[in-house]
Amino acid sequence: IIARGRLPVNGENARLRIDIAIGGQAGKELGDGSIDFRERHLFTGVDKGQLLATKVAATVGLPGVNVFGHEVPQIPGRDLALKIGEDIVYNHETGEIRAAIAGVLSVVSDTCVKVSGKHVISSDIDFHTGNIDSRDAVEISGSVKPGFKVCAGGDVVVGGSVESARIVSHGNVLIRGGMTGADAVIEADGDVDIPVIGNGTIISKGSVRISREAYYADVKSLRDIVCSGQTKIINSELFAGGSITVIDID
Repeated sequence: IIARGRLPVNGENARLRIDIAIGGQAGKELGDGSIDFRERHLFTGVDKGQLLATKVAATVGLPGVNVFGHEVPQIPGRDLALKIGEDIVYNHETGEIRAAIAGVLSVVSDTCVKVSGKHVISSDIDFHTGNIDSRDAVEISGSVKPGFKVCAGGDVVVGGSVESARIVSHGNVLIRGGMTGADAVIEADGDVDIPVIGNGTIISKGSVRISREAYYADVKSLRDIVCSGQTKIINSELFAGGSITVIDID
């Protein structure tokens, strides 16, 4: 050997380390290639002052050297722009994020931690309730009926279906019954978990996870679209800023 270089070590990007147990996240790929679609645990209660997460700073990395002894620059890690509201307290020195109020926790797209109240509606969203416009997380036991709208500052969980209705969430969205109708729309700053999409549109700044079927649907995600092995995608348009995982397409 007459000369030897050394590869540069690139820096790691800044990230959020969640310091509170929030349960299994649906849509994670397992070691055998299958997809875990366990129910998400969205409504995690937190106390005022409780440690929620810590921002892990980006690292610079180490430069390398080529066989001529010249330095090879590394690529430093990118910083993470946190979205900070009045519901959390962020310590710039330690990177700790604590709850400013007691409430329920939302982790949105790995860049935002929110604490909000919880608005519970033990019925359908229909002419008896009217449209819902809440600054809190919203849990709906029934379905959202045609023509109605739900706007939430936190996560949204619908126990039934979204029937030609509109859901707008600044958190994550979990629909247990699915969505139907050409006028059905779900917009989320975080992830969307849904079993069935029959027509309608999903626009997500996070990931979209479909567990059974999508037909005549329009799904747009800034991150990943993940389907289980048995999920059928029929005559639908999928657009992802990250990756698309799907097996059965017609």
